[in-house]
Amino acid sequence: MGIIHMFKKLSTLSKSYAKTTIAVFLVGFIILYILFVIEEAVSEATRVQQIPLLDNLDRSLAQAGSYSKLNIGKMSAFEFQKEPRMLPDIRFRNSAGKLISLRGFSNKVILLNIWATWCAPCLREMPHLNELQSRLGSDTFEVVAVSLDAGSPEKPKKLLRKISVDALHFYHDPTAQLSFTLKALGMPTTLLIDNNGREIGRLVGAADWSSTDASRLINAYLPN
Repeated sequence: MGIIHMFKKLSTLSKSYAKTTIAVFLVGFIILYILFVIEEAVSEATRVQQIPLLDNLDRSLAQAGSYSKLNIGKMSAFEFQKEPRMLPDIRFRNSAGKLISLRGFSNKVILLNIWATWCAPCLREMPHLNELQSRLGSDTFEVVAVSLDAGSPEKPKKLLRKISVDALHFYHDPTAQLSFTLKALGMPTTLLIDNNGREIGRLVGAADWSSTDASRLINAYLPN
């Protein structure tokens, strides 16, 4: 009986120890999670406070032709031209079907994007471009996304409505000649164009244009 009693006591102690261990583990996990959340909040607040300072630094880098700090992170695939190059007179149609020229966007920095409804990476990227336009779109900057879908513009217009892209103006090149004019090697292709109509650089493939890295890159070329 003494041995049985001893085993019962050990079993009770083991269960109690297990419960205590689990409780300590859970409390420790909760504390670590709270510390993580606090650290992230502090980091984000610090990052937001630093943005104006970074913008001034980035403009200085851009003016000096030093790009190494601008195409980083989500923008690491962005390739700068050795020197900004003047683009030819690019033409496409607006939402009313009127033929317009890129030169009509004079004095604006343009993020020119070519896309199509059959291009899956384009569709993944489109909400990011929409968010970028919502945040930075102004008299000095516009995201110009041009659909290369053949035929009627109704199909790409309908798709944009379906995925809630509502900040972008609709532009269309049913001839797809734009891709040849720009010597685009794939889709999507996105060009950053300064307010003198010169290509600063381009990114081939989908990218997170709603990211802080993208905003830093673009802000470096916006007027003060």
